[in-house]
Amino acid sequence: MAEGPIELVSYADTRTHDLYANTPKGVHFFIDDPRFEGVYRNYERPVAKLSQYRFLLTPDNSIYADMKPWRQLRSVGESRWCGAYWQSRGLTVYPTVS
Repeated sequence: MAEGPIELVSYADTRTHDLYANTPKGVHFFIDDPRFEGVYRNYERPVAKLSQYRFLLTPDNSIYADMKPWRQLRSVGESRWCGAYWQSRGLTVYPTVS
């Protein structure tokens, strides 16, 4: 794939059959958590859609200082799990760190 500037598209703007305008871009999850919580709950469903894009950033689950520690760990775990699963399906994934 040709090197060039890194361009991102929000997960909320991805489409099942993208018309190539966004497919050379990477997918980010820097959006409200409810807009992407389905990627963990129904992890197999978005694989075909996400595989059309150049790369993926792992979901960026919100972590707040006043959250219970178990919830913070769960948020990080879900993000890492998604990334590992997508990699196992052959997608290029870059982890994000909150």
